Amino acid sequence: MKEYYTIGEISKIFSISTDTLRYYSKIGLIIPKQIRDNKYRYYSIEQFEMISTILFLRSVDIPIKKIQQLLHHENISKIQEEILKQENILQNKINYLKHLKSQIESFYWNSSEFTSDSLDIRIEKLPKLWVLSKPFHTNEIDLDIDSISLIHKETNQDWVLTSNIISILSKGNLIKNDYHTYAAYGLISDAPCPTKSDSLSVLNEGYYVSANTIIYEPDHSDVNVVYDRILDYVDKHHLEITGDAIERNVLDMFVNEQGDNAHYIKIIIPIK
Repeated sequence: MKEYYTIGEISKIFSISTDTLRYYSKIGLIIPKQIRDNKYRYYSIEQFEMISTILFLRSVDIPIKKIQQLLHHENISKIQEEILKQENILQNKINYLKHLKSQIESFYWNSSEFTSDSLDIRIEKLPKLWVLSKPFHTNEIDLDIDSISLIHKETNQDWVLTSNIISILSKGNLIKNDYHTYAAYGLISDAPCPTKSDSLSVLNEGYYVSANTIIYEPDHSDVNVVYDRILDYVDKHHLEITGDAIERNVLDMFVNEQGDNAHYIKIIIPIK
């Protein structure tokens, strides 16, 4: 077995570019054992283990400068500490990806229910839902921007980005056919919300009257007929409304070149 290998051979052996090897050499991380008269760079077989160690540390996202520091310690403890730190970072990424996967599944499930413009009203058993909301006061003309900002600050951004916007219509207003005086607004998700905020409420698994509808009017006036038909459905099936109605915005899409929107909304109302 030969003792020295060119930079091109090392590149092939370790599946690393020659540019990267030259950079490592330039910063003194791993320098070729020999640079001969022909200016060819040669690495010794003794350097294979060091190259392998460097590539492993890079594979777990340890920065180059940090690797330079770690490889000059007299014991392995510093490297172990850094590896454990990277393991925690990786576990957080895994948890986030699992959360994202579940939200993708939830989005697909909710959006797949909008098969046409026809209104679909039914009784549905839903899983536990997490709601982070703020009261909407009737004397307010606009949304309270500070409250919206606070909702975001009360949990992590990952949860916010994968949740849906909601408007909450109180049971009282629903029964009075007042469909546009909302009690609260906020966010909803099938995933646990990582917060201890007083703004958090959890809807336990249970039965709901649900309706999937597409709203086109900017003032949401076309939701009136939806609620009228929901109440007719509740009365016809001798159901009792036990809580507030939640309008969950699943998706928005542009419907024309003027930028008008179609709001794909899932309305859920707890019943018994």
